[in-house]
Amino acid sequence: MIIEPPFAKSVAVLDSDRSNLENSRRLLGQMGHVPVLFESAAELFAALLKGARFDLLMLALKDKVAIESWSVVCDKLGLPTILLLRDAQWEILRSIRGDIFAQDEVIKLDSSGLTMLELEWRMHALLRRRRLLAEIPSFSQEKMTWGHYEFSISSHTVRCRGQEIHLPSRQFSLALEIFRNVGIILSRDWLWKNAWKIEFSRNGSRVLDTYIAHLRKKLMLCHDNGFVMQAVYRQGYQLIATDQCIALPANADRVAR
Repeated sequence: MIIEPPFAKSVAVLDSDRSNLENSRRLLGQMGHVPVLFESAAELFAALLKGARFDLLMLALKDKVAIESWSVVCDKLGLPTILLLRDAQWEILRSIRGDIFAQDEVIKLDSSGLTMLELEWRMHALLRRRRLLAEIPSFSQEKMTWGHYEFSISSHTVRCRGQEIHLPSRQFSLALEIFRNVGIILSRDWLWKNAWKIEFSRNGSRVLDTYIAHLRKKLMLCHDNGFVMQAVYRQGYQLIATDQCIALPANADRVAR
């Protein structure tokens, strides 16, 4: 069995409850990490503005506005983040758009609080996925173009007919993988593994369908713009080039499983 070296050194923890902060500090210390504790969002935000750098954030946020706001901040800064939710707050995620936090980035806390085993697993999975995404060779190329769509890798933006569209990191990774495989039927399992570098989850179909719906709307995928996205019954999704000047790959219509 191969044991990987420590994968995080500095972890910022935001929680207004001092007892929870102390528990997080104890667990992270036992795991060999260096916790930096914050009782208010203002303190953490001020530290980030002053140039503080962390390997990972752990955020106990209380309402929808805070969750959405910090999601934007973390996405812009490229900071891996774990969201801590108490029982009463879990329903908040139902009213939030699907690209805020992925399932492996959320820990539901019960009366017993945070456990070392779950925290260690979540941190490992999250940071490993971030590392794998950074190692994808194609990401070293700054711009990629398909018809009217130009992808800018570093800024996570897509330009279409002069309009610049910013996508959160998960949406961008998914869109890029779909365009790189134009004409090919992509199974849901394949998309999870190749776009997000994680195993297909129990609720993966619903989550992925939500992401696809966001991309179809945001990227204005339609005949006039040269690409349409279609669901293939019991197989997955296929991006089809409608512009005759766009050549399909030789293996178009094959199924990526």
